[in-house]
Amino acid sequence: MFYYNIQVGKRNMLFTYKSEIEIENGTFCSVSLANKVNEGIVVGKVNVDEKKLDYEIKEILEVKKDKLNKNLFSLINFIHSYYLEPYSSLIPLIDYSRENSEEKINEVISNKEYEKFKLNDEQQKVSDDIVNSSEMFHLINGVTGSGKTIVYMDIIRKALIEDKSVIFIIPEISLTPQFLKRLNDAFKDELAIWHSKLSEKKKEEYRKSLKIGEKKILLGTRSCIFQEVKNLAYIIIDEEQSSSYKQENRPRYHLKNVAIKRVMLENAKLILGSATPSYETTYHVKNGLIKQHNILNRYNNVAMPEYIIVDLNKYDSYLTDELIKNINEKIEKKEQVIILLNRKAYSIAIKCNDCKVIQECKKCTYNLTYYAKKNILKCKQCETTYKYKQSCSNCNSQNLIKLGYGTEKLEEELCEIFDENRILRMDSDTMNTNKKILKAYNEFLDYKYDILIGTSIIAKGFHFPNVTLVCILNADELSNIPSFKIQEKTFELITQAAGRSGRADKKGYVIIQSFNKDSDLIKAVISNDYEYMYNSQMETRRQLNFPPFTKAIKILITDKNEKRLLEFSNKLYIKVYGALNELASITALNDEYIYMVSNRYRKNIIMYFEKANENKVKRILKNIIDNLDVKSSMKVLVDVDPT
Repeated sequence: MFYYNIQVGKRNMLFTYKSEIEIENGTFCSVSLANKVNEGIVVGKVNVDEKKLDYEIKEILEVKKDKLNKNLFSLINFIHSYYLEPYSSLIPLIDYSRENSEEKINEVISNKEYEKFKLNDEQQKVSDDIVNSSEMFHLINGVTGSGKTIVYMDIIRKALIEDKSVIFIIPEISLTPQFLKRLNDAFKDELAIWHSKLSEKKKEEYRKSLKIGEKKILLGTRSCIFQEVKNLAYIIIDEEQSSSYKQENRPRYHLKNVAIKRVMLENAKLILGSATPSYETTYHVKNGLIKQHNILNRYNNVAMPEYIIVDLNKYDSYLTDELIKNINEKIEKKEQVIILLNRKAYSIAIKCNDCKVIQECKKCTYNLTYYAKKNILKCKQCETTYKYKQSCSNCNSQNLIKLGYGTEKLEEELCEIFDENRILRMDSDTMNTNKKILKAYNEFLDYKYDILIGTSIIAKGFHFPNVTLVCILNADELSNIPSFKIQEKTFELITQAAGRSGRADKKGYVIIQSFNKDSDLIKAVISNDYEYMYNSQMETRRQLNFPPFTKAIKILITDKNEKRLLEFSNKLYIKVYGALNELASITALNDEYIYMVSNRYRKNIIMYFEKANENKVKRILKNIIDNLDVKSSMKVLVDVDPT
């Protein structure tokens, strides 16, 4: 007799059943649970001595022909063990990719010719080196505007000639319209574009055509990694440093780790691309785990932009004389300007001048931001809006002041200086659909506007040949978040934004405004000295025992009842500390950075441990979490490799 753990429905626990026949993992079956016949999936064989049990294990009612794709099941098995995610949240990711379908699948044989792309010597060397390499993991480190896209396309072309497939993953499907057009023009018949707005009918059509090789390029965001393709040759992850690749909601995982596992399962190659690689990726390059390929020059030898640093201490406004003068010069030359301000809304906070209280959301411990055009206050965390009544929630005083500076306020002030009909604002409030983003992109490309104002969404992916000035309105605000990664992320954002300037035949300029113009960060940006920033930040992490020199896990506990949360989280902390303090460095029980979100109070426990102890720590922690008595209103979430 064989015994199996089976995932039944969406339940966050496994059930053990038996069978007289041996069953492969990922096989669908029928089982009896709570006096009902349910569909289940075999996730693993277990050893059971039924004689020692005081209950009888039920038999599997029926073993079906349908199975999850073997490699994709191995992929979610990896996520289950590495990220401690339950099968209930993972199996739906590949639920439709079943191997044994009753529908007959015809093989597709391709003998198409693909147009060659014109690569310069640097690009051609990178493409050839990756294709001819026996190594599995590669990084294309190319300066902004170096033409990494054309290298990707040449590698894809070579894969298609060999009748192989490519999964191409980008951070945001809506933010790369020009790239999508180029890919579609070159490989239209082979391309499947996967995104959240696809209908189920279209998804099913793509699944079938990818499975038989009718479509050979799958382009999209994170979820592409779980789709079945025929003869996988490459997984390409563009802008590999993007925080979008970390899935923060259940199921939690990081795309790069999952992609590494998948290429190992399918004997394919992983290509990461970035002008500012994540420090983790560079760490692996330096340790010989990833092969780096450099593109040091912009395409067609276009010059890198020139930097102008403005000391904000000399001004009482972000719209400095230097900024206005340079914008005017570009507009007079019929050139375009991008202004980066990574804050939405009109003002970032409302403060009472009498009682000094900052107005907060009723559901979250978070400042309300003010939107002038709609005259509302809005919470960035839970999206709740309140009508702005100009009275303090604490003392009813009407003596309120608006603090901070957002894109809406910037737009209003610029409209007083320049032609308001020639100014375009692009943030997640104004550009909340793909259609709006595409329209804005095309209109700015067609020179309908002189000035584009935006948050970080304008910093990557866009190619505007007529943009010759990029302005970073306040570089200091970009690094105002308590995170060990913030210097890395700020350098990345400024560098990526600066890369929008001077990408064609006109010289580009970048204005960086700061209250700390002589900081190491700004010096490194100006000199494009990624290596200095990397070495400096990694030394700090080494001294503090932060990743990647250690591994980290965060346990997040949330509840609507604050007293119950405190009691439960204290008991959990004692269990975790008692079981793991000799294997890991465990922080005190802390309030989460934003203590309450959507009426849920939040506490966390963070542990750091050596790589050598990883499996043991996870095994002990999983046992603790699996045996918790968790009330229905409470949530306990495990975040492996928190960022």
